[in-house]
Parts: sequence; C-alpha cells; structure tokens
Amino acid sequence: MGLARWVLPWFNGTVLDSGEDEFPITRRLGFFINAGLGWGLAAASGVRGIRSPLPGATVLGQVAGNAALHVYLTAVMQVSLRHRRRPGSDEQL
Repeated sequence: MGLARWVLPWFNGTVLDSGEDEFPITRRLGFFINAGLGWGLAAASGVRGIRSPLPGATVLGQVAGNAALHVYLTAVMQVSLRHRRRPGSDEQL
C-alpha cells in the first residue's frame, strides 16, 4: 500500500479539508472504493456485456468522474504552485 501512504493524507487534507490523515477516507474505505466499486463493477460489466448496458454506463460515468477529478486537482495544484513564494526570486528581478 505504498500509494495509500501519500494519497490518502493528501486527499483527506487537501481535497476534503480534513485535519486527519485517515479521515473521512480510511485505507480500508479507499481500498473498497478502488477495488470494490471500480474494478468490481468494471469486471461485472465485462461479464454481462451488451446484454446489460447499465453497468457499462456506470463504469463510463466513474471513468468520466475520475478524469474530471484529476483535471480539477491538476488545475488546483498548478494555481497553488504559481502562488507559492519562492525564496530568492525577488533578487533575480
């Protein structure tokens, strides 16, 4: 769970504005969200195929939501990096 060591504290603190590293999303809940909802639903929709379009549409919605979240977070991070004070930059002007 190397990824959970930095993703959950950052996501909980920055995105959800929580003061705790593992609240409201704990490692167990993060695993359930990723593996249970993400991979499980994708596998179920692959098994059902074209006979049942709702699981496929739900997976597409999850992927679109994930992409939107990443675009938003990238924009937020770029704005915060631009406004961060860089020591020594005043002398270079």
